[in-house]
Amino acid sequence: MTQDSDHDSVEAGVLLPRLRLIEDQPLASRAEAFTKVHDELQSVLERGDAQQRADNLQRPGAQQRSDVPPNA
Repeated sequence: MTQDSDHDSVEAGVLLPRLRLIEDQPLASRAEAFTKVHDELQSVLERGDAQQRADNLQRPGAQQRSDVPPNA
Protein backbone atom coordinates (compact mmCIF):
# COMPACT_ATOMS: atom_id res chain seq x y z
CA MET A 1 0.00 0.00 0.00
CA THR A 2 1.31 3.48 -0.79
CA GLN A 3 1.43 6.33 1.71
CA ASP A 4 -1.45 8.07 -0.05
CA SER A 5 -3.62 4.97 -0.02
CA ASP A 6 -2.78 4.44 3.68
CA HIS A 7 -3.91 7.97 4.42
CA ASP A 8 -7.03 7.68 2.29
CA SER A 9 -8.10 4.45 3.97
CA VAL A 10 -7.98 5.96 7.45
CA GLU A 11 -9.87 9.16 6.73
CA ALA A 12 -13.04 9.42 8.82
CA GLY A 13 -15.32 9.18 5.78
CA VAL A 14 -13.79 5.83 4.86
CA LEU A 15 -12.81 4.55 8.28
CA LEU A 16 -16.25 4.36 9.90
CA PRO A 17 -17.92 2.37 7.08
CA ARG A 18 -14.84 0.14 6.98
CA LEU A 19 -15.12 -0.54 10.72
CA ARG A 20 -18.82 -1.37 10.33
CA LEU A 21 -17.98 -3.91 7.63
CA ILE A 22 -15.32 -5.45 9.85
CA GLU A 23 -17.80 -5.79 12.72
CA ASP A 24 -20.03 -7.96 10.52
CA GLN A 25 -17.24 -10.48 9.83
CA PRO A 26 -16.52 -13.69 11.75
CA LEU A 27 -14.25 -13.30 14.78
CA ALA A 28 -11.02 -14.52 13.16
CA SER A 29 -11.54 -12.23 10.17
CA ARG A 30 -12.36 -9.30 12.44
CA ALA A 31 -9.17 -9.74 14.42
CA GLU A 32 -7.07 -9.74 11.27
CA ALA A 33 -8.92 -6.75 9.79
CA PHE A 34 -8.69 -4.70 12.99
CA THR A 35 -4.97 -5.45 13.18
CA LYS A 36 -4.57 -4.14 9.65
CA VAL A 37 -6.51 -0.95 10.50
CA HIS A 38 -4.39 -0.50 13.63
CA ASP A 39 -1.17 -0.87 11.65
CA GLU A 40 -2.35 1.63 9.02
CA LEU A 41 -3.37 4.18 11.66
CA GLN A 42 -0.08 3.75 13.50
CA SER A 43 1.85 4.26 10.26
CA VAL A 44 -0.04 7.46 9.45
CA LEU A 45 0.48 8.83 12.96
CA GLU A 46 4.18 7.99 13.03
CA ARG A 47 4.70 9.58 9.61
CA GLY A 48 2.94 12.71 10.83
CA ASP A 49 5.12 12.84 13.96
CA ALA A 50 8.29 12.41 11.91
CA GLN A 51 7.21 15.14 9.48
CA GLN A 52 6.38 17.49 12.33
CA ARG A 53 9.80 16.93 13.92
CA ALA A 54 11.50 17.55 10.57
CA ASP A 55 9.48 20.72 10.02
CA ASN A 56 10.33 21.96 13.51
CA LEU A 57 14.05 21.38 12.96
CA GLN A 58 13.96 23.34 9.68
CA ARG A 59 12.62 26.49 11.35
CA PRO A 60 15.29 29.16 11.96
CA GLY A 61 16.56 28.92 15.52
CA ALA A 62 14.64 25.72 16.21
CA GLN A 63 16.17 23.26 18.61
CA GLN A 64 15.14 19.70 19.29
CA ARG A 65 13.48 19.35 22.68
CA SER A 66 15.63 17.35 25.05
CA ASP A 67 12.68 16.29 27.20
CA VAL A 68 11.05 14.33 24.38
CA PRO A 69 12.72 11.12 23.16
CA PRO A 70 13.26 11.09 19.37
CA ASN A 71 10.84 8.16 18.90
CA ALA A 72 8.11 9.48 21.17
